[in-house]
Amino acid sequence: MTRTYRLSVFLLILTAIVFIRVPFFDFVQLEDPTHLDSHPQFSSSHATNIFDLWKRPYLIYMPATYSVWNITGKLNPPQPLDSIPRTQTGVLKKFRFNSFVFHCLPILFHLANVFVLFWLLCFLTGHPLGSFFGALFFGIHPLQVESVAWVSGLKETLGGFWGFLAILTFLLGQEMPPRSRGFKFLFLGSTVLFLLSLLSNPSYVAVPIAAAALMYFLYRKERFFLGARLLSLWLALSAPAIWIGRSTRYWAHTPETPLHLKDKVVLALDSLSFYFSKILFPLNLGIDYGRTPDWVLNQTSVHTTAAVFFIFLFSLTLFLKWNKIQWALAGEAFFIFALLPLFLFNRLLFQTSSSVADHDLYFPLAGLALAIAFFLRTFSKKSGVPLVFTLLLITLATRSYFQTGFWKDTPTLLNHALEINSESSIAHRNLGYYYEKEEDYPQAISHFKSSVALHPQAQDFSKIANIYLTKRDYQEARTNFERALNLNPLSSTDYHGLGLSWLGLGNKPLAQENFAKANALTPRNLSSKNALRQVTRDLRIETKQANRSRRKSRH
Repeated sequence: MTRTYRLSVFLLILTAIVFIRVPFFDFVQLEDPTHLDSHPQFSSSHATNIFDLWKRPYLIYMPATYSVWNITGKLNPPQPLDSIPRTQTGVLKKFRFNSFVFHCLPILFHLANVFVLFWLLCFLTGHPLGSFFGALFFGIHPLQVESVAWVSGLKETLGGFWGFLAILTFLLGQEMPPRSRGFKFLFLGSTVLFLLSLLSNPSYVAVPIAAAALMYFLYRKERFFLGARLLSLWLALSAPAIWIGRSTRYWAHTPETPLHLKDKVVLALDSLSFYFSKILFPLNLGIDYGRTPDWVLNQTSVHTTAAVFFIFLFSLTLFLKWNKIQWALAGEAFFIFALLPLFLFNRLLFQTSSSVADHDLYFPLAGLALAIAFFLRTFSKKSGVPLVFTLLLITLATRSYFQTGFWKDTPTLLNHALEINSESSIAHRNLGYYYEKEEDYPQAISHFKSSVALHPQAQDFSKIANIYLTKRDYQEARTNFERALNLNPLSSTDYHGLGLSWLGLGNKPLAQENFAKANALTPRNLSSKNALRQVTRDLRIETKQANRSRRKSRH
């Protein structure tokens, strides 16, 4: 076994040690139920055709990721819905899936990414030791924990796997004559890999832009222009997937904050400066930093911070350009261009609560890995440089190992999130869901109320109302159902709940009115239809009885 292969195996072992505890963690109440328990492919009693995942978008359009979950679910079937106990509010008390199996997926793809990135860096630098340190930095940095320790982080690691393979295959093709059969075969293969990356996570539309940055700074100009024309085809092919993605339920129900170009530039610079600080000092990492676009733009110092960081970035670029340090420019451009889709679209995942998130850096960190690999190729023979990087990576690995512990279960993760950001509506809302599952209703109501105080949403008011309805506190249930309907007047379930509340308060006419609205919105809902029939029948009987009593009183 050659030295390079030994380094690649050692790299996988070190990365696996950092995440060794993760497969034994539980699911967390943060998107995992949405992607698994609530997804039609698992929640439906009918078998789901895997091709339906590609034809019918659900939340984010990432059919490749859902296909992996679908295949995993078929190989390791979930427990039947009827076999799992429910709470008084009708919520499943536990997940139906084997968390060990689903936790292994992002870890395996992350290890595959580290392996592919190592060989990509070896191809670009020709320096195995530098590539080892660069790939290890990518694999064990604490900012990667969110993508690897989170079941829903599969969309990052799977997309990264196809994306890194696409770039490596594309660059291998650039070493061949443009009209050769091998060139055409590798370009076709890299195109398929890019599309799989895009269909795993829409943010990987940045793959061709990042690949173009590598070609511009590391290849001859004539090769760059040829490669750029081919990469532009990738962007053209990605347009239909992006268009389909915009029609999904997530995009349709996520409010868009209209932003001027100047504000988007300020937000991008603010995000870059924030990420830069977290890369250098990966402390106090959490799922929600509370840096919403509105919050950032309302800070008095944001324009100053953005201006200072822009000057720093511009000066750094000029310095690297002046000294012709092409590899550093390539790493910088790769990092920024990989983040570009998140800067352009302000309705992507999590951005209603925070414009920055750790998992957004999964792919961009490869740019810094590239810079580290080239740096060590240049300076590895200087005494002390490998030792400094070794100590740095040991520190990062230790930090990542302890960071994974926060993902062991829902209360640990979300209580830690509240320590980082006490005003996290995401943490409060999902703690509410968790305590509802545990049937700790006072705690659930407390967290739901904290959530609506920070960021009012119809689903939170609806949850509060349902808990009060279960406790037969019909007045509080009515109040919260009405608040939910003020935010979402097309919710048939809330009209049905409001009808039950009025029924509990003894007001059958208003109950009938709300059951009728629920039935009009969802005519196939048997609960609302039966409730409407029952209350209508009761009102008729009461009316007849009242008329009889009236006639008797006259006689």
